[in-house]
Amino acid sequence: ESAEITRHAVALARQKLGDEHPLTLDARYYQATDLFREGRYIEAASILEDVWTTQCRVAGESHERTAQTLAALGYAWFKLGRYADAEAHLRQSMDIHRQNPTGSRMNLMWSLRQLAGTLSGQGKFDQARPFAEELLELRRQDAEKPDADAHALNSYAWELLTVGSQDLRDPAGALKFALLGAERSADSYHYNRYTIALAYESLGQLHMGLEYARRALAHTPLANSSEREDYEAAFVRMLEHAGDPVAAEEVYRDTLIARRELFSHDHPDVAAGLFNLGHLLTEHGKHA
Repeated sequence: ESAEITRHAVALARQKLGDEHPLTLDARYYQATDLFREGRYIEAASILEDVWTTQCRVAGESHERTAQTLAALGYAWFKLGRYADAEAHLRQSMDIHRQNPTGSRMNLMWSLRQLAGTLSGQGKFDQARPFAEELLELRRQDAEKPDADAHALNSYAWELLTVGSQDLRDPAGALKFALLGAERSADSYHYNRYTIALAYESLGQLHMGLEYARRALAHTPLANSSEREDYEAAFVRMLEHAGDPVAAEEVYRDTLIARRELFSHDHPDVAAGLFNLGHLLTEHGKHA
């Protein structure tokens, strides 16, 4: 629903305000980030490249919005395996943030996270470490505020679980903050329930991990959701580790049945459901 509204906003903005208006550029930026959630990184990168070029011309190369777009574009390149391009864009984004110390804290943390992840993805762990440490400190400060909301708590927990340098990870600490985030949110905040599931899995508590993975999955959409792909993969992995391959297969069977009821037979999400189930059946030796 968000993606549809954003597409409409982009069309109206381009028609009424023109391609160079700040509101048009903002709408197109959010249109691209909506595409991230659908796993459509090539389309997102195309939009972001155009937005970035326009922002450089209209707002200037050192504007904070330019840095924000650069970071998002770097993330798209990272997801597409173009690590050198991702690193270059993210480093440029960080340089702009350093020149604007009063800029958005959220944008700075986004750039830090993507740069640390890109460097780690290339095996440049020594270079990634200072960015990861800075990110963890900023997240910790937000999470330890007395009035920290579920997002701040979950964000810190997620970094503690996934930060590039293994020795900086702290699954027990992640679980503590993620559970506090759960107290301050409903199950519909599925990102938090997924974080909790992974924390329990990291600590070897599969029973609890499965419970929270199930809760996360129950609140993710059937269509256009890269999060659902991740949640299903984690749920299946935990079920297999728990010695229940049949239940693991049922995760993908249930999704496929539900998608076939909602969509046409040639819908991309039906194809994804077929692939995931087929891949798992192959792993289980059920080749036919």
